[in-house]
Amino acid sequence: MRTWRHKLVLARDGVTVWEGPIIQAEWSFGKVELWASDIPVWLDRRVPHQSIVFDGSDLTDIANWLIADGFAPDDPGHTVDILGPSGVEGGRQYTEDIGQSGDHLRDLADTGLDYTAIGSTIVLLPEDWDASVGALTDVDFPEGLVVAEDGSALVTRYIVHGDEDSEVRRTGDRQRGRRLQAHQRRGPQCEGGRQARTEGHAGRHQ
Repeated sequence: MRTWRHKLVLARDGVTVWEGPIIQAEWSFGKVELWASDIPVWLDRRVPHQSIVFDGSDLTDIANWLIADGFAPDDPGHTVDILGPSGVEGGRQYTEDIGQSGDHLRDLADTGLDYTAIGSTIVLLPEDWDASVGALTDVDFPEGLVVAEDGSALVTRYIVHGDEDSEVRRTGDRQRGRRLQAHQRRGPQCEGGRQARTEGHAGRHQ
């Protein structure tokens, strides 16, 4: 057994549920430990094999080309399933042997495309895709499922004070606090009663 030459396949009731190349293996007395990653990891070891320019193309079409080109020289076995166009058009230019194909794919995922791996299939889908593709239940976790709530991370009320001159004071419930945090992403997140400055405002949890 060798890394990258062999892959790990997990099956349940005779159905393959996960597979990917073995990227690390350790042998010790009476024990073998394997580390594996899903199939897109191959693209982190591949580069564009030809130069190409895309002008006003849907990101899904660009991603499909990147995947096909990345696997073309020595395909370990993959398929691509396109659930729908991203709805985002853009221009991209790729140069032969420059940059990793995986990095190029993640760049597309930052701008309106999403992708995931199911077995040997790479699924491309719009970033706002909300249709259900499956559900997990307790029976899918043979070791048992534990649901925990961390009380030290809970917030019931959010208080925000303006600077000394504004005399602004706002309070809100947990849901409102979440919305407030979303508008304050450029500043540090306040935690556990400590003050944090965010765009000239200080916030604290209670």
